[in-house]
Amino acid sequence: MHDLPRVLFATGLETGARDAKAGVLAASFRHVCVPDMRTGVFRVWRRNSIFRRALAPTSAPHAARLLALVLALLVAVAPRVPSRARALAGLAASATLPGLAREGLASSFAASVEAQRSALRMFAPDVAVGSSWGGAALLALREAGEWTGPLVLVAPARELVRRCGPARFRAPAHVDVGRAPSRTARAAVGATGARGAVVIVHADDDPIVPLSDSRELCRWNRGFRLLLVPNGGHRCARALEPPGKDGRPLLAALVSELHQRRVRVTI
Repeated sequence: MHDLPRVLFATGLETGARDAKAGVLAASFRHVCVPDMRTGVFRVWRRNSIFRRALAPTSAPHAARLLALVLALLVAVAPRVPSRARALAGLAASATLPGLAREGLASSFAASVEAQRSALRMFAPDVAVGSSWGGAALLALREAGEWTGPLVLVAPARELVRRCGPARFRAPAHVDVGRAPSRTARAAVGATGARGAVVIVHADDDPIVPLSDSRELCRWNRGFRLLLVPNGGHRCARALEPPGKDGRPLLAALVSELHQRRVRVTI
C-alpha cells in the first residue's frame, strides 16, 4: 500500500533500538526495521564499539600502534626502570592513544556501514532514516551509490565520518521551510523533487553535531534540503512531538511525504 512504506531506521552511536525516533516510526508505520549495529564508545561488550575495535587491530598500522602502546605501558610499570625512562614510556603511550582512537572509530564505522548495507538488501525499504552516526552510515552508502532512494537524516555526524577516513562527501542547498509538519514535509520534499531526495532535520541548538555541518551538506549537494528545528537539541526532540491532537510528528510526516512523492514519480 502506498500509505504504508517500509522504513529502515539507522540509530545513533549509543542509543540502539531504544532510540525515541525508532518508537515514533514504529508507532506510525507497520513495517519498520532497526538494525542493531552493536556500537557505542566504551561499551566493550558490544562487538562494534569504538573502544573494543581500537583494541582489535584490523591493519598493520593499527597493530603497530597497539603494540607500541602495550610495550610503552609495560616499560612504564616495570620495576627497576629509571624514572626518566618511565616518563618517556608514559609519553609514548599517550602519543599512541589518538591514533588508536581513530583506528577504532574507522573500524566501528565500517562495521556500521556494513550492517546498514545488509539491512538495505534484506529489508528493501521504501524510505531510509538515519540519526547522527546512523545518518553518516547511510550517507556513506548513498555516496557509494548503494542507496538511491529517499533519505531522511537527523543531525548526521558528517564530521565524524570525515575523521574516520571514508570518502568525503560533497556537501547539500539550505532552505528554511514552514512550521506545520504536513506543510513542512511537503515544502521540504517538494524542493528536492526527485525520488532520491535527501531531507536533513537539524536543531538550531545541537551541542554535538554542529548545524554548520548540515548547512554545508545542503550547500553543495543538489537535492539535499535542510529543515531547521528550534530548540530540539541533538535528539531534535521537536521533530518527535505531535503538533496537535490529530497531527503526526514531523519525522513521520516527512517519511510519508517522501514515500508518496516517490510512488508518484515511479508511476
